[in-house]
Amino acid sequence: MLSLSLLLIAPVHAGRADKKAAKAMHAYDNVQMYKAFKHCSKAMKIDPTHVDANAVCGGVLLVIGAESQDAELMTMGSELLAFVGTVEPDHPIVTSWDAMLKMMMTPQLIPEPDPHCGPAAMGAWDKAEIAFGQGDVLGARDHYEAALNSCEHPRLWTYYGDTFFNLGDLDGAIAAYDRALEIEPCYWVARRFKGDALFQKGFQDEGMRWTASALACNPQYEPAWAYLQPVLDDRVQPARATKPRFEPGVLEMNVEDQPAPWTSTVLVMYGVTLAQPGNRLAMETQATNVVLDHLVAEDTLHDPGMELWQLLAEAQTAGQQEEATYVLMLDEFLLEGFMSYREENLDGLTDYILSLVND
Repeated sequence: MLSLSLLLIAPVHAGRADKKAAKAMHAYDNVQMYKAFKHCSKAMKIDPTHVDANAVCGGVLLVIGAESQDAELMTMGSELLAFVGTVEPDHPIVTSWDAMLKMMMTPQLIPEPDPHCGPAAMGAWDKAEIAFGQGDVLGARDHYEAALNSCEHPRLWTYYGDTFFNLGDLDGAIAAYDRALEIEPCYWVARRFKGDALFQKGFQDEGMRWTASALACNPQYEPAWAYLQPVLDDRVQPARATKPRFEPGVLEMNVEDQPAPWTSTVLVMYGVTLAQPGNRLAMETQATNVVLDHLVAEDTLHDPGMELWQLLAEAQTAGQQEEATYVLMLDEFLLEGFMSYREENLDGLTDYILSLVND
């Protein structure tokens, strides 16, 4: 009799878990995260392996963890979604977070300037973006003007200038981009947009230099690389490749008081002792020289796949190795030095970017 009663109760519990999970999915789809978490938690108490319940709770923990920058919540959410992925790899929450996490994990070393605008300006800014997206360029310009009345920000001036560009007023566009650059001289988007406008006006060389200077300010700014691509030779793609990481002997180092990992890797890989010059750019440059010397000695510098090193060797020969190290090997360990270096050495960095262009 007891076994029969248990058989009768089990489907009831399963049904309750399904109902709670369905409510959780509905709340999640409507971005009601705390409500979603309440329902998915109850569903998981009834059935710890319920796929939808685990998916919702995992998604919610990732959302809250990302917003609060709580690594523990992010880890818990990832573990729940990993379980769901083993049972139902095509679950919509799993697939959407896979794409989101890939985007989040892509390093954006130099972020866009933070707006720091009040609610009135931000409201007008949002309206401008909506209007622009709908093709209402004149309406977008009016909303940008309203936002600029209370918040002069380089991004606002740049997007405002883009409305002039789209309406064919290239001089008006350039004036707005120049205003953005008065506020933030190294704002890479304004520099590229100004380059676009100069190209349209027929000033090819000047437009090229402004576009290259956008990369001098932010070497990771892919739209500028793409804009220059038709006039760049095929070495540029390797130039933007990830810095090589030799696997044997890579060390975990404390970055506060030890050489950057790239330097440590070279120390272990080649068994050499480097002088410690006191800053990471010099350490990176010394480590790079060791690898270049090794490639030359082994006669492998020009083997397939060595394009990045060929560029560094050319830059070394041309006396531009410091600029090349920043542009081609920019990572979190060089970022602080690059940020203080780029504006004082903007012309040199721009010259290096232009040296990649075919004559």
